[in-house]
Amino acid sequence: MKTLLAIIYNPVNSKEFIKYTYQMAEDLNYTPHFLYIQNPAIYSMSSGAIRPGAQPIGTEIEVDQKNALKLIQEKIKKVRKELPNNVPVNFSVETGAEDLLITQYISDKKAEMVVLEGRDKGSAWTTEAANAGIIQRINCPGWMIPYRITYNPYQKIIYATDYNETDIHTLKNLINLTGRFSPEITALHISDSDAFGEKTKEKGFLELVKKELKYEKILVKTLIDKEKKNPGVYINEYAIDNNVNLIVLLKENKSFIERIFKPGFTKKILKAAKLPVLVYQE
Repeated sequence: MKTLLAIIYNPVNSKEFIKYTYQMAEDLNYTPHFLYIQNPAIYSMSSGAIRPGAQPIGTEIEVDQKNALKLIQEKIKKVRKELPNNVPVNFSVETGAEDLLITQYISDKKAEMVVLEGRDKGSAWTTEAANAGIIQRINCPGWMIPYRITYNPYQKIIYATDYNETDIHTLKNLINLTGRFSPEITALHISDSDAFGEKTKEKGFLELVKKELKYEKILVKTLIDKEKKNPGVYINEYAIDNNVNLIVLLKENKSFIERIFKPGFTKKILKAAKLPVLVYQE
């Protein structure tokens, strides 16, 4: 069974994230591995000579590591008691640079997907510049899960597309991943071009989808951006209006992702749709 690496940011408040990931991993047929990463930079570089009574840095890290392991184990036990099943669960605590450790897990083939929890109460893509940066640097599919959301099976999905042939391969992977839900997938394109030209592209892409995928529950839709909004606004509005459970992006569409994760952009509009975001490699 493949491994889903789930990064815990705060062991004290980790139960809801563990619960969400546990349910998701079961439905996607993955083994969850919960990892808490200690950043050495947060520990004082001084010794007791400057802070009387302070513990050496190594001791501080060791104590925090034991406490974190205990907390995570307790949360996992509570979740497994609430949601009994046979899914194996792994967990660990490591000290080091977050990016390097996550990348090492992937390169060592200890994980095939990474899950990051939202670090505050906003939506996944308005408040999570740090998470978005990690997702764009890792070499595997990555999830961003908004802070404390309830798990819902992925039965309605938006796939953001620029009508590229590379999208077909990603859609195949998405169908394989979520196939047990038989989801309705909307390939959604946001354009500021003329409506006639985009409708022509839409028709050609739909024909390619039908030919290559042979999956009946895919819709292809174009929204014309007359007001020059950030594309994330349209995606979220469409998601809310259509009861969507998951938003999927392709990382290689860099300009699109950069526009969505633009700093300081329309938080009040986007945070209404607290949906998980899955970012694929090409």
